[in-house]
Amino acid sequence: MAEQSPDQASLRPTSPTATNLNLPVIRTLVVDDNPADFKLLQLRLAKSIHARFEVDWVATYDEGWRQVALADHDAYVIDRNIGGHDGIDLIRNARTSGFNLPMVLLTGAGGSVVDRLALDAGATDYLEKSTATGRIERVLRYAVERHKALQDIEWLVNHDQLTGLTSRNAIRAKIDDAIGRSRRNGTKFALLYANIAGFRELNELHGNAECDAVLCEIGTRLGRVRRQQDVAARLGGDEFLFLADELSKADDAHHLLNTVNAALASPFSLGGRGTKVRIPMGAVTYPEDGEELETLVTRADAAMQRARTNGDGLIEFWSKSRQMRFRSAREMVAGLDDALERGDFVLHFQSFFRAQDR
Repeated sequence: MAEQSPDQASLRPTSPTATNLNLPVIRTLVVDDNPADFKLLQLRLAKSIHARFEVDWVATYDEGWRQVALADHDAYVIDRNIGGHDGIDLIRNARTSGFNLPMVLLTGAGGSVVDRLALDAGATDYLEKSTATGRIERVLRYAVERHKALQDIEWLVNHDQLTGLTSRNAIRAKIDDAIGRSRRNGTKFALLYANIAGFRELNELHGNAECDAVLCEIGTRLGRVRRQQDVAARLGGDEFLFLADELSKADDAHHLLNTVNAALASPFSLGGRGTKVRIPMGAVTYPEDGEELETLVTRADAAMQRARTNGDGLIEFWSKSRQMRFRSAREMVAGLDDALERGDFVLHFQSFFRAQDR
């Protein structure tokens, strides 16, 4: 086989055979300047009875880096020596940039030093070329399976299992990221806190299954209106949080959150018919309404409670003066309830007379 120059290096997919069409596909990229080594690996992977390997090849470090940046493959086999470049550097640079797909290092000479260098750089595994052809299929298959299992676990940790929205813990991390990004770039973001009014009564009337369907529908509607940089989360129960990120001015927040409000205002299917479900919402903007995560979430929740009391179904934006009046009214009502429970009220009778009747 004639060796190609780096500029002529091309991708070479392995053709499927009739016997392995139903096997899981593992798209593999080999970065190696030696076409003979690539051919040996390609022939070995073609014999797999557990997976169908679609093997591509590039012969230069630069082309390998370009393909890694595209992340179009399931696994990557990197030669230690790529035309004078060190494959370990390619792996290290990829990991530094956030690349997390399986990367296996091929080396002509192994040993504990190479082992440590490869693993420290972020290699999933490493193989000596003398044994690679016998082990490469299993190493790649297991690496891909482990990566998928870790992805599944990560998804479960970071997402609500009922609605598929971001989880409570994950949204807090994303808000922290948004705070840092806004401080650096001088941009704004908004938080919308939403809660279903009377959800317990809906549950008692229609049952868990139908109310779970309402929660899932809310997740679907939030997913439709969010932009790529926005995040919709379920905090638990009937509480949701919507992060509208990378806003240039406060008016952008009003426009986007009104779009969210309109999406949730349409009737939901309950009991076989369309039912209006009231979803009060409170909103805050960064940095006007706070610069710390806890402050923003607490104030968004407080604004939502005010919207819940108002009963008009509109979004309430945080306002210090309105919140003070709202808190004063709530404290007065709570004080009256406590006084009634303690028996502090005394009934007095005071008669009234008109002067002309005396």
